[in-house]
Amino acid sequence: MKTPFRQLLLLAAILGTSAPVSAQTMEQVRASYQNKDYAAALAGASKLAAKGDAQAEYMMGVMSSQGEGTPADARAAVQWYRKAAAQGNPDAQSDLGLMLREGRGVARNEAQAFELFRKAAAQGLLAAQINLGAAYMTGSGTRRDVVQAFQWTLRAAEQGDANSQNNLAGLYLDGIGTDKDVVASVEWRVKSATQGNARAQHNLGFHYANVNDFRQALTWYRKAADQGNPDSQNNLAMMYLEGKGVAKNEQLALDLFRKAANQGFAEAQTTLGYLYVTGRAVPKNIETGYFWWLLASAQGNKPGSANRQQLEPSLTAGQRARIQAAAKAWKPGTTPAPL
Repeated sequence: MKTPFRQLLLLAAILGTSAPVSAQTMEQVRASYQNKDYAAALAGASKLAAKGDAQAEYMMGVMSSQGEGTPADARAAVQWYRKAAAQGNPDAQSDLGLMLREGRGVARNEAQAFELFRKAAAQGLLAAQINLGAAYMTGSGTRRDVVQAFQWTLRAAEQGDANSQNNLAGLYLDGIGTDKDVVASVEWRVKSATQGNARAQHNLGFHYANVNDFRQALTWYRKAADQGNPDSQNNLAMMYLEGKGVAKNEQLALDLFRKAANQGFAEAQTTLGYLYVTGRAVPKNIETGYFWWLLASAQGNKPGSANRQQLEPSLTAGQRARIQAAAKAWKPGTTPAPL
């Protein structure tokens, strides 16, 4: 399932300009696609693609990949993308690169994917620049090169991509592919965070907490927590629990810990277990505390594991078996039944 950002890139590519010789016809085809009249769009694109129109070839690839107006067929999508990519269409190059990288409709080939990302990125295509930077960072299809990874992440960030801006901030912070620059890191975090990127908002909150600017930390943690970011929910909960930079509010802290724990965040599960075992902010219930420590320890959380082991002698074999079964059946994103 594509992200909204991916869908926007896709629509922008399909609605782009085409060769003058078929501009009017392609305009009608694009209008049909935009109106979700996929049968008409497919019929028009098919005729133009048969004449070698690169935009129409790309549209045929998209519709084949998505199953729009025709049954989904990854192999057919690859064939159409190849035709358009051979004519230099950057969107087709990028999408073909993705299919080669993932082995979808074609044998997996990361080296070919890298070359296609490189060609499309050189034409300024944002999606390709993002994927090219990632390929350089991980060494996918090429030799790992953190300097090139930094450069392509920078280009994508300069185009306004919020995820790239946050990633670029991380590269500046750690001095990867460039000199360490905390000021630049914060500047790029702010650009990303102001676009609503929850991860950047959390990272800003973490930065300001580390420099004891709790007012700013609280602001950014709240923004990220409101978007469901479990790291920020946990850190914000701890601020309320301890009264650090904000008036102490144990009930609000409890609510935030629960939200993070229900998403499977081990650190919040450990703290929530502690609250139940000690009866802080909630009626004491060692069975529920044991439940949360079981979940935390299953993720390798050392405090959760140590607490679980220490508590087990206080429970009967029957209690342990019942709670262990409940923990095994629990799924992230759900609220556990009372124990």
